[in-house]
Parts: sequence; C-alpha cells; structure tokens
Amino acid sequence: MNRIILVVTIVLSLGAGILSFLTKQQAESVLEEKRTATAKNQTLEAEVKKLTATKKESESKIGELAKTTEDQKTEVEKVRTEMTSRQGEIAKLKEDLQTKESEIAKSKSRLKELETEVSAPKANAEAEAKLAAVSDQLDKAQKAALEQEKRAEQLATQLENEKKKKVEEEKKIEIAKIEKRQNALGKIIAYNAGWNFVVFSLGDADGVTPESELEVQRNGEPVARLKISKIQPQQTTANLMPLSAKRSRSLPEVSLGDNVVFLKPPKAKETAPIPSAIDSAAQSSSVPVSAAAAKSDPFALP
Repeated sequence: MNRIILVVTIVLSLGAGILSFLTKQQAESVLEEKRTATAKNQTLEAEVKKLTATKKESESKIGELAKTTEDQKTEVEKVRTEMTSRQGEIAKLKEDLQTKESEIAKSKSRLKELETEVSAPKANAEAEAKLAAVSDQLDKAQKAALEQEKRAEQLATQLENEKKKKVEEEKKIEIAKIEKRQNALGKIIAYNAGWNFVVFSLGDADGVTPESELEVQRNGEPVARLKISKIQPQQTTANLMPLSAKRSRSLPEVSLGDNVVFLKPPKAKETAPIPSAIDSAAQSSSVPVSAAAAKSDPFALP
C-alpha cells in the first residue's frame, strides 16, 4: 500500500514539474509576442505622426500658394481695369485729333480763299489782316495736333507696358498653379477591387483635370497609374491602370492610405506676343502736317 502511494506521489510530482515547465515556456512565448506587438505598435505610431506632420506641412504650403494665387488674380483684375481706362482715353484723344484735323482743313480752305483775295487787284489791308489771323490759327491748330499725337503715343506706351505687366501676372498665376499641383499629395480613401476603381483625396481645387497624369505610390515606389473618370472639388474617382503594357494582364492592387502624386504637371501656357500699341496708334491716326513743315512754312499744304 505504501509502495502504491509512493508511486502515485512520484507520478504526480513529475506531472506537476512537466506542467510547470510547459506553463513557463508558454508564458515566455506570450511575453515575447507582447514585446513584439508593442514594438510594432510604437513603429506604427511613429509613422502615423510622421505622415500627419507631412500632411500638415503640405496643407500649409497649398494654403500659402492659394493665397498667393488669389492676390495675383486681384492684381490682374486691377491691371485690366486700368487698361480699359487707358483705352478709353486713347479713343477720346483720337476723336480730339480728328476734330483738330477737321479744323485745320477748314482753316486751310479759308486760307486759300484769303490768298486769292490778297493776290487780286482789290486786295486791301483788311484781307491781309484776316490772312495773318487765319495763318496764326492754323499754326496753333498744328501745334495742338502735335501735342495730341504726343499724348496719344504716351498713352499707347503706357497701355503696352500694362499689357506686358498683365502677361507677367498671368504667368505668375500659372506657375503658382503648377507649384500647387507639384506639392499636392493625395491619399487613397476608397478602393473597390471588383470594379477596379479608387477614390483619392485630390480634386478640382487641387488642379486635377481629365488630362492629369497621376500615379499611386507606396513607400516611394510606383504601384499603379490612374485614369480619371469623375472629378469633384475635394476628391476624384479613377480607374486603376497597370504601370506598363507588360503588366496589363495582372491588375495592380492598392491599399487604403497609398499616396497619389502628379507625374507631369501641365506647363505654363505660352502667351502670344503683344503687337506694339505705338504702331497701332500710328496706323489708326496721323497728323496732316509735320512739325518741321509747320516751322518752315506755316502755309504748307499736306
């Protein structure tokens, strides 16, 4: 009986030792898994913080570029208003110039009549006085016409400078838009593998157009190309496309949170050269009598 109890005791002791050993190994395994999970969690939290900081920095840059673009648009509108005002002044000066030309023509006609009267046998002192008065009026009209021409040239020069300034402002706005597109960084916010389309967080406000070339990237490496299908102000829907023709049989797989970037931002539009406003003014209006002719012969005909 004692021998049986002793055997049972030994068996129970061995079982307890084995159970304790197995429990210890299992506990160590659980602790190791917990440490690994904690390390992974810390790494993920660091990556989330880094992505959040990058997103805030990108949003800040985009906000600054948007404000710069609005300021430049306001400046362009101001230049356009000034150009319209200058064009009105030039039109008025042209009308005044035509009026002066008409007055000069009438004065010349009257001058011919007086010259005929003076050359006739019945010429008298009164006719000579009228001739002198008309000659003086003609000289004044010619001087006024020259002043009007100079003023028109000055306004034409100002108009041309303002047009050049407008072109420069438009170029700056276009460059700001390109920089905004280059700095824009979107994220995949929805993915449907069955229908092979994604939704990402860039839209019309970020410069996305039907012709935009965009790419999905993960850890800086390209994953897929995107073909735009629907553009909204803050997000866009697009179909997934393979990176090359060789991979066309296997459609790419993307994940939520993958980056979306512009491949080739559109270039600034080329602006056609502005014709010289001075040449246009010179072609549309002319002074009938030159300054040199007015000085040498006040009675010269055009």
